[in-house]
Formats: sequence, C-alpha cells, structure tokens
Amino acid sequence: MASENPSNEETLALEQPAEEQAPAESETIEGKGDLDKEAQKSRKNKVKKKAWYNSPFTISLTITIIWLVILLAMLFIDVSNSIRPQWLDLPAVRSFFEFFGIKQFDVYMTSWALFGIATLIGVPLLFAISTRKPVYIRRYNKRLAKGKPVDSDWKIRFNVKWWITWIVIILIGMTVSAVLFPWTNLIKQLTSEDLAKTQGPVFLNVLMATGIVLAMLVGVLLALILIILILRALVRLLAGFAQSVAKTMMTTGDYQDFKAAAEAAAAERRRDAGLSLPGDYALLGQDALSRVDFSNLQVNVDPNKIQGMNQLVGGQRRKDEDRSGDLFPALTVIDHKWDEIYAEEERKKQEEADRKAHEEELAKAKAEYEEACGKALREGAPTPEKPQILLDEEARIEEEKRLAEEEAARKAEEEANLEENPEEPKKNTAVIGTAVQNALGEEDRKRFEEAKKNHVTMTYKDFKTLAYRFQSYLCHQKYYFPIDTIRAWIAGFSSSRLLILQGLSGTGKSTLPRVFLEYIGGKAFFFPVQATWRDRSDIVGYYSDFTGEFKETELLKHLYEAAYFPDQMNIMVLDEMNISRIEYYFADFLSIFEYPPEDWLIPLMQVKLGTPVPRFIENGKVRIPTNTWFIGTANTDDSTFTITDKVYDRAIVIEFNDLNLPFTSDWDYSPYPLTMEELTTCINEAMAHKENQLTEAERTKFMKLTMFIGETFDLAFGNRIMNQIDRFVPVFVALGGTKEAALDLMLARKILRKLDGHFESFVKNGLVKLSRYLQQYYGKGTLKLSEALIEKYNRKLS
Repeated sequence: MASENPSNEETLALEQPAEEQAPAESETIEGKGDLDKEAQKSRKNKVKKKAWYNSPFTISLTITIIWLVILLAMLFIDVSNSIRPQWLDLPAVRSFFEFFGIKQFDVYMTSWALFGIATLIGVPLLFAISTRKPVYIRRYNKRLAKGKPVDSDWKIRFNVKWWITWIVIILIGMTVSAVLFPWTNLIKQLTSEDLAKTQGPVFLNVLMATGIVLAMLVGVLLALILIILILRALVRLLAGFAQSVAKTMMTTGDYQDFKAAAEAAAAERRRDAGLSLPGDYALLGQDALSRVDFSNLQVNVDPNKIQGMNQLVGGQRRKDEDRSGDLFPALTVIDHKWDEIYAEEERKKQEEADRKAHEEELAKAKAEYEEACGKALREGAPTPEKPQILLDEEARIEEEKRLAEEEAARKAEEEANLEENPEEPKKNTAVIGTAVQNALGEEDRKRFEEAKKNHVTMTYKDFKTLAYRFQSYLCHQKYYFPIDTIRAWIAGFSSSRLLILQGLSGTGKSTLPRVFLEYIGGKAFFFPVQATWRDRSDIVGYYSDFTGEFKETELLKHLYEAAYFPDQMNIMVLDEMNISRIEYYFADFLSIFEYPPEDWLIPLMQVKLGTPVPRFIENGKVRIPTNTWFIGTANTDDSTFTITDKVYDRAIVIEFNDLNLPFTSDWDYSPYPLTMEELTTCINEAMAHKENQLTEAERTKFMKLTMFIGETFDLAFGNRIMNQIDRFVPVFVALGGTKEAALDLMLARKILRKLDGHFESFVKNGLVKLSRYLQQYYGKGTLKLSEALIEKYNRKLS
C-alpha cells in the first residue's frame, strides 16, 4: 500500500549542466530538427531556486517576524508621546475617525484590543495548522500497521476532533488571560468619571471603533474574494475557448501529418540510439511464430472460444448485441469478457453443487436399496427392483468404459502405424498459441504451475528470505543483480507507487520487473514512451468528436482491467519514460498518488448524467487499483530529457550503472506465487517491527545530516522524503539489509542527487565539508554510495 504524503512542496527542475553540449544543428536530419532544437533548449535552462513560500518553516518565521515588528511598533508608539500624536493627528486620519465619532484615544485602545485578540487566537491556530499534517500522517500509518480501515469517515472524525480540541485550547487560553490580566480594573478605569470628562464614554467608543475596524477588514476581504472569483471566471472562459480551438486543430489533416512526422522522427532517433521500437516487439513475436512447425499442425477449433476472441481482438463489439452507442467501447468489452468469466465460474460452482447433490442422492438410494434387499432376504421375499437412479448410474459407468476402450484401441492403432512407417512425422495436435507458449519456456511454466499448487501462505519469516530466493531465481535465468538492488526493488513498493530504474542501456532495467512478476505470478505490461507525448491524453486516451467515442490507449485498458484481479500484483512499465517530459504526460498520476487510495481517480472526460459507462468508471474518471505500480526505465544519455526534482522526489530511484558478473546461489530458485494480501501483510508487519525501524537517535542523527546538507548547499527538503525513508528502511532491513545501507541508498538517490548540475563556487568546498561530516559521524566506508557520488561531483568540478 502506498504511503500518503500530504506535502504540497513543488520542487523546481535541476537541468543538465550547461557544459553537456547538444549535437550540432547541422547533425540533425530533415523532419526532426524542431524536436532536437527543443531538446537542446531544455538542457540549457539555468537552475532555479526553490520558492520561499513553499517552505512551512519560512512561512512560520515570516509570520513571527511580522508579529514582532507590529508589537515593537505599538510599544514604541505607546511610550513615545511625541510620536503617537503625529500619526493620529494627521488631517486625513483625524477626519476619517471623527466621521464615525471616534476619538484618538479610542483608536489607540482599539488597536491594542485587536492585537491582543488576534494574538490569543492566531498563535494557536498557526500551531494547529502547522502540526496537523505530521500528526495525521502518524495516525494514518498506525492505523494501516494495525490493519484498521482508513476511509473518508475516519478522516472526517480526525479533522472534527482536531479542530474541536484546538478551539477548546483557544477558549481556555482566553479564559486564563482574562484571569491573569486585570481586565476588571481596566474596564473600571475606562468607565471612570475622570476619564469620561476628558475622553467621553471610552469603553463604548472602543467597542464601536472595534466594530468599525472589523467591518472594514471584512469589506476588504469580500472585495478581494469578488475580484478572485471574477478572474477565475475569465480564466475558465479563456480555457474553454482554447480547448475548443485545440480540439478543432487536432482534427485537421495538418495536425495529423505533423504528428505522423514527429513519430517518424522519434522512431528514427531511437534507431540511431540503438533502442527498440514498438513495432520491433511485433517482429519478435512473428519470429517466434516462424520457428513453430505449422506444416503438420492439427488445430482443434472451439467455436465458443473463436467467438470470444472475435469479441476482444481490436476492441470489436459482440455481434449479438448493439453496442453502437458505447462511450468507452474497449472498456465495455473488458466488462463483458469478465462477466462471461464470472458466469462460467458460477456455472462450474453450480455443476459442482449439482454433482454433490447427485452423489448424496445416489448414496441414499443405494443405502435404501441395500436395506430393502437385506430385509427381503431375511423374510424370504423376492428381491426388490433397483431404483431408476441406480440403473442410470450403472449405464453411465458402462458408457465411460466403452469410450475408454475405444480411445485405447485408437491409440494402439496409431502406435502400430507409426512403427510400420517411422519416417512419417508425428502430428502436433496442440491449439495455436499453446504451441508457441510451450516453445518459449515449457519447463519454467510447469515449475510455476507446480509451485502454485504447492503454495503455502507467506509469513513474515518467509518474507525475510524473499530477496535471496528471488536472486537465486534470477541466477537460474542467467540474470545477475546485487542483493541490495533486489532489496531496494522490493522495499520500493512500500514507499512509492512510482519506481524509476535508471542507468546504462543493457543493464537489466526492463528485465527486473518482468522476471519478478514471473516469479510471484503477477502481470507486467510494457509501454514504450513516445517523444510526442505531451499530456494526459497520450497515456490514457482522448474523446473523439468525430466518432463520438473515447479512444482508449493500451495502458488505460490494462489499468482498467487490473481491478478485476485484485489478488495479483499489476505493474505498468513505461519504457524509456524520459524520452519525453515526464511531468507533462504523467502529471495527473504524480499528483494523485499524494492522496489516500480512495481518491486515486484519473479524469478522462466529462460524462452526462445517465450516460451508460463501464463498471469502474466513476463520473468520467478511472480508478487506479491498489494492486498497481508504475515502473519507469530511464537511460542516462544525451538522447533523453533530464528527470526533474518533482518526479525524483515522488519516486524510488534504483541505479543500474555497473556490469553484473555471473555468480551462483544456493537458495531455492522455485517460483513463489504471491497474492497482494500476502505481500501487503508482510510489508506492513516488517514496518511494524521495532528492530527494523530507525531508533530515535538514528533518526535524529540522519535529520542533522540533512539539515547540514541543506544549510551547506542551500537546499530544502520536504516531509515526503523522510516519510519515504520511514517506510523504506524497515522493509529493506527485514529483507536482510542494514539500516546504514538503506539510508545510504536514500541519501544518494533522493538528497545528494539534487547537487547534480550545480556548479556554483561554494559547492566544491561544501563537498569537502560533507565528506568530512560523513566520516566523522558515520565512519569512512559506511555510506559507500554517497561517498562515491561525492567523489563523482568532485571530479566534475575539478
């Protein structure tokens, strides 16, 4: 289950260094020059500093400074008789307050009264707002660890209790201040006859002045709100106009020609970089089919299966139903397919129930017949007739024997013919598709099915050895990964819904998710990212005004269907995800994973009330199932875009930069089928064990390290990174790793990575200080990845 991180911090992009020059414009070929120019410009962007208003600490400090300035100003005016009359006696100020019948003394008392009330109410409210999210996250994680539900009702109860508590605190504070401060004496002084002779009924005037000032403040706020609403309405009108213009342009032939040219240019650029194209996967499948001997293939045709396939291939509709008005045709077909699967399961259950009932009835009739026969034998009466149900059962058994004898005779005849004509090849009676699957790993498929039959529910004890057994399975498949990489891979599922596998080409980035899903029995789907992807429609689809249908992408189809198998892990692999701007086409997913799982809804289109929609479409939005993760593979070369901090902060990054040499493992390499419930339970139990968690001293030590890095390099970190660490470290340790190795991974990939691209003069000196800090407080060689990354930055700056 993904961790909720309500932090609203939006970090800015750290682009590639300016010294990494893009290819010369003369090297670009016709048809892709514009795209290359855009990529070159994006790499030359300067580093932007983080906005001050995104830091809760900076906001709190600013408010505190403003409060102190106002307090000092009021005290200064209060004690200086030579200054106070100057601003109160200004003609404009005097005329304004005299219009309402308010005197200078009234304004003075009103200012102090409002300042005191604002202080008594504002300080607790500021503290309540700043501490609500950390408390909410801790309560949320505790409930998840205990297996309790975390729904919208619980969220409402939490908010109600939280604000009622703070309102009570504010009332108590105001009561205590009323007791400690001599308000009674002040009121007596304000209403005394001596003061009334000079100032008039001061107490009543102060109340009236307070009301007038508050009314002025409310009027200003209402005016600001009205202006904001008018501006928002204008923006919506402009956005609607721009959207209609964009839709009209997208239907033109020029736009389609440009899109085709851009895809062709992207394909050629991938070819030049030695990368695979979407069409290559089809060629690989055709090559696999070409190796199957179809000359003697005898196909067993099942009309029902052929009809079912016709309904699914290419999103075709059922021939026996009118589906011309479907808004989501492919998703509706998926619903219908699973309805048939459920109906088939119900039919099998009913057949099993009928079989058991028939066996019970048969046993009862047999017992009654045997009892009647025994009674007739004792009394010397004739043997009773057999019930019809027993006669029918005997006839069925005889028919099965006859068919079995005929089948045995047919097989014997075929074997005799084969011995007489040994040169005649044996016919392949497999169904098309099954033969291809058998040719591509029959042994592994059998082993997985056997493991599935003998599967025992995973416990926490079994989970602790999962990384070693999966590494052994990889070795058996001739894939070699370090054990810490596998631990980080599994622990990453507990920390984020997005994992980025980044590094050199050919190091196994695409292999790891595919083989892992083979190992546990989940589903993995690969989607090559295109250079033309610019927004959400490229990844989930768009509504076509011409056809009146929503054009679903393959990713949307698989994402939608994942809801039908909640017990299996579902992984969506975005291959070469940084060949286009991730924060453009994946923005909705990045934002949606910041919310609780019940709010994971991706908008597709606006749907009119009463329009028939597929089962898992809610108000024009598709729900992301909780069994789904997104894996992005990213090459680090000049042909791709730099991944921004916004993406890195929300993802778990695993580096693939080293050549993995072959090795052997003595652990069992049999597949281990897992359900989502088992995996989630083991991860939650790993996070709940105290020995896996960071101690208070270890956490404080690491927090001091991050503060040192932030102060040294002028960097800021939100709560999101620390929340990910709190979920990542316990699972990493439960899989056999160490806390230092887990912190090293997160420090290098989440924090020190922010220094990439910084070439300011103070960075080199800061790296020297950081290296000394790590050696002093953690010891040399403890945080190996971080030390290696610091050395890499030093070489770049030298």
